[in-house]
Amino acid sequence: MKDDVLVAARAFGCCVRLAIYRALADAQTPTQLAQLLGVPRATVSYHLMALLHDDLVEVRRRGRSRIYRCTARRWFLAREDSKPT
Repeated sequence: MKDDVLVAARAFGCCVRLAIYRALADAQTPTQLAQLLGVPRATVSYHLMALLHDDLVEVRRRGRSRIYRCTARRWFLAREDSKPT
């Protein structure tokens, strides 16, 4: 449990990374994510690698594209409705 909390804190401590993770409810390419979030594609790729390292996203290839999506491992901290009131 403690390790999961540390992984979540590291993964979602950055607002861009959290936004990327939330956007991956539907599988997307880095280019799609960059357009959706209004950040450079290189920034998206950097944060996707960190999420991939922590097993929070998975990637598959479709032709020359890489498609990212959330893994089955979900974090309640990343949900919109989990914000404190």
